[in-house]
This record gives sequence, C-alpha cells and structure tokens, in this order.
Amino acid sequence: MSDPLAKTFELLSASPSGHAAEVLQAGLRVDGPAIRGKSAQALLERTGTRGHVEVIRHWDELDEHVRAALERRARHVEPALKYAVEHGDEGLRRHAIEIACRVEAYDLLPVLLRMLDAEEPQVAADAAEALRDLTNRLYEHLTRKGGGAKSPRNLPHVRNQFLTALDQAATRFAALRRPFDVVEPILILGDAEHFAVKKALWQGAPGCRELAGRILLTSRHPGVMRLVLDSFGRNYPHARAFEAISRRDDPEFICFLLRAFPKRPSKIQQKNFAQVESVAWLDPFAGRLETVPTGLQPALVTFVSAVGLPLDMKLAVQEWLLRNGSPEGRLAAAGVLGNLDESAVQRIVHDGLACVDPAVQAWATGQLRTYGGPEAFSLLIERLDSPLDEVRAAAREELHSFDLHVMLDLHEQLEPVICRRAGELLLKIDPDLVALLEAELTGPVRRRRIQVARAAQKMGLQERIVGPLEWMLEDDDALVRRVAAEILATISSPTVDALLRRAAEDPSPRVRETAARALDQRQWSDLFTPAPQVENEPR
Repeated sequence: MSDPLAKTFELLSASPSGHAAEVLQAGLRVDGPAIRGKSAQALLERTGTRGHVEVIRHWDELDEHVRAALERRARHVEPALKYAVEHGDEGLRRHAIEIACRVEAYDLLPVLLRMLDAEEPQVAADAAEALRDLTNRLYEHLTRKGGGAKSPRNLPHVRNQFLTALDQAATRFAALRRPFDVVEPILILGDAEHFAVKKALWQGAPGCRELAGRILLTSRHPGVMRLVLDSFGRNYPHARAFEAISRRDDPEFICFLLRAFPKRPSKIQQKNFAQVESVAWLDPFAGRLETVPTGLQPALVTFVSAVGLPLDMKLAVQEWLLRNGSPEGRLAAAGVLGNLDESAVQRIVHDGLACVDPAVQAWATGQLRTYGGPEAFSLLIERLDSPLDEVRAAAREELHSFDLHVMLDLHEQLEPVICRRAGELLLKIDPDLVALLEAELTGPVRRRRIQVARAAQKMGLQERIVGPLEWMLEDDDALVRRVAAEILATISSPTVDALLRRAAEDPSPRVRETAARALDQRQWSDLFTPAPQVENEPR
C-alpha cells in the first residue's frame, strides 16, 4: 500500500492549480522537517518561479538532502535565483547568493556586477563577496590539472564569458563604485595576452591602468602573482610586472615566485629576467632571506642566477645560502663556490663542520675534498668516527675512491705500519670490506687468492677472514694451503689452533712444517707468558 503522504505531495507537485502551489508554500512554514522537506521538493519539481523563490527563502531550514536536490536542478531554478539576488530582501538575497556560489551560477555575473553599483552598502558588499567567491572557484578549476570532475563543461568558454562581462563593466571605470572588485578578477583569471588584461593594463582609462598596476604590486591572490610571473614569458612585459619583481617583499609573493619559477627559463624569460637589476628582498642584510622556506632555497639559486643583479650581490646571496641554508640549498649554491674567494669558501665549509645540525655537518663533510684545504683528508678521516650516521656516510662517500683494489695494488710497496693503518681506514670507509675480501679469497685464480690473503694479513685484517682461510686449507694447491697456514699462525684463538692441528697432518711436508712450527711457538709463548693475577685473592 502506497504512502498517503507521499501520494498527496506527488499530486500537489503535478497539479497545475495555483492553489496547489500555495499549499506547498505553506508547507515550507510547518515546523515538521519531513513536511517542510517534501514541500520544498514538490515545489522544485514545479515550474513556477514564485515557488522556487520561496524554497530559496527557506534555504537555511532545509536538510542537506533537499539542498542537494536544489543544486541538481540549478538551471531549472536560475530565474528564481536571479530574481532573489537582484530584487529580494536581505535574507532572501543572501540565501540566493549562497546557492549561486555553491552551484557556480556564472550566468549571474552581470546581475552581480550591476549590484556592485547599488546605493545600499550591504547590497554592494554582498555582491562583491559573491563575485570573489565565483572568481576563486573558477580560478581553482582553471589551475587544477585536468579541470576536475565538477568543472564546467566548457571551461575556456565560461572563463571568456566571465572576463568579457568584467571587461564591459571596466569600460565604465569612472562610474564604478567598487572598481577594485571589477579589475582584480580580470587580473586573476586572465593571462598576459587576453584582451581584458591588455585593456586593464595598457588601453583602459588612466584610473583603470593605475589601479591594475597597483594590484600587480599588492595583491596576494595567486592568480595575480601568476600573471606577474607569466608576463615574463612574453615579449615586453608591463612595467609594473618588472616593478613587482623588484619591489615586492611580502612572504606570499616571495614563496609563490620561487615555487612557480621555472627550473629552466626559456630564452624570452632569460632576456626579461636579466633586465631585473634589483630585488628588494635579496639583500642578505635586509633579513628577508630567512623567510624563504628551506624547500624553496634551491629555486632561490635558480632565480638569483636568472636576474640581472650585480655580481657582488649574487655572490652575497650564494654565500648566505652556503652559511645558513638547508642541505638542499647549500648543495644548489655549491655550484657557484668557484666564484667565491677560496679562503671564504674554506671558512664556510669549516663552519659547517661545527654546526649542530647533522644535515649541515654532512653537507660540509661532502665539500671537504674540494674546498677543505690542506687538512681535508685528516678531517675526513676524523668524520669516519662521527656519532652521526649521515656524517659518516658523507665521509665514506668522499673517500670511496680509496678502496680494497687500491690497497691490493699498493700493499707490497708500503711499510707494514702504513698498511695496518690503511686496513683500519678501509674498515671505516667500506662496510662491505670483509664481504669483498671473502669474495676475492674464494675466486678461481690461485695467484689472486694468495695475493689477497697476504694483503689482508699486512693490513691486519686476518682475524676477519678466518672462514675463507679455513677454505683455503682445503684447496687442491699445496702453496695455497701453506699460505693459509702461515697467515693462520699469526692469529691467536682456540678455533685457529684446531685448524693448525688439522693442517699439521696435511699431505704436503711444507704445510705440515708451517703448521707444526706455529703450534710449537704457541707452546713456548704460553710457557713464558705470566698467568694473570686475580685481585683480592685470599691468602
């Protein structure tokens, strides 16, 4: 059995009688939300503008389900929205403006522009607020990649219509009561080549041109700031665009400029930015560089390289970055270290080594070989023992060219003391050193295995390769087994003693002799080694 209430509202929504509309409008004033909601939905399904206006009047009393139904039928109720915005009382007008913004009723723009000139301040203020909201919503659609699922179907057409309406209003610039609310949206939504932007900046009334130029210098809207930057991709940017780059020092503009600045400026951009000979916030002594977020410091290096600042100013900014920047900023600025005085660079690097920030210490460590001066290698070796992981990693990276293969080629020419120090250093530089030794000691070439084993012994690393030496004791070649026994003889441990006793029974006389001699020496050494005394032993 069907719901009688639902059937009633179905009949009322379909009835052509004006009395049915009056009944539904009365239902909007009922305290019960169910009746109120059904009345609103029934009125939305009818064609009468008056009924739609009443639904708009009760907007704040409707639940989200009904509001969503109204939004879906936005085109259907647009005449009512237009009437309510232009002729409604304050409450009705505000409800209509809220709905118009939610459904992005861009066709209402001409009405809003007329309302800007209303004598009643509140009417003009409401219109200005709605215009800002619609401008921002359209800008978000234009800048969102892919436009977004809720973007207008023909976004470029909507934008052009919006700008055309604004341009027509700007032609009456002298009569406008709120000229800023007309001109700023043009600069937000238009690009440097759009006719509306050109008219506002170049061809409009003197007052319009002056206001547009002032907006370029002061507006914090990303659309205006984007217009400033995009102008440099065209021939002959507006003079106020150059002035904005030179004079603006507000954090919003600085961050937008660096965030949007191209990593590889085009030829036209290079030509235009090279004409910027001063940038207020780039003075290292002005205290504005500290406001640049660390993530934007690499872009700062690119920007400084592009503009036409004097060389001493560019170098001052680069030096500030090297002293105070983030690791990324210092790394980007390091590309110009060669332009700075050598002693200044060394001071910067040495100051970085003493910094409390681990990332800065790591950066400075990575610059030692190039800019550390005579003490570079000793400082790098010291940092191999740093308690900070990133600093040790940076030191290992700088010393990575000194590796096992270098020592395998050099160990025969070096004194034993030097070889042992080199072995200690290699252990710190290369965490995989022992694995590399094991790989070499299990290789197919007999001569290479013997060379590596003797090099490891000379570097004092034999205790770390007992496993491979044990494998060498099983080698088919007697010379390999003898070398393994000789090296094992230099290691004192019960495990090695067992290996030497096994080698003492080797088929080769030379291997047996080497192992037996090592075991005899151990016995005599134990005989003359005093036993350790136990403290506080009772008498």
